[in-house]
Amino acid sequence: VHPDARGMGIGKALTQRCVHLAEESGREQLIIHTTKAMEVAWAMCERLGFRRSSNLDFMQEELRVFGFHLDLGTTG
Repeated sequence: VHPDARGMGIGKALTQRCVHLAEESGREQLIIHTTKAMEVAWAMCERLGFRRSSNLDFMQEELRVFGFHLDLGTTG
């Protein structure tokens, strides 16, 4: 989210839309990544029910990227 628009709930709305689309598509889980520099996003992910998954972590050059997953379950 552009710095001028932060704190307006845009990131949360976008993430919730992704969750909704994944559920509609019958997905069992949703995976997202963030960094330590994005503390607000990290906390938002956890508030929305995402769990840290260290097996999804990776390095992007010198930047450590952290994985989160959300179990969506099945509706059938």
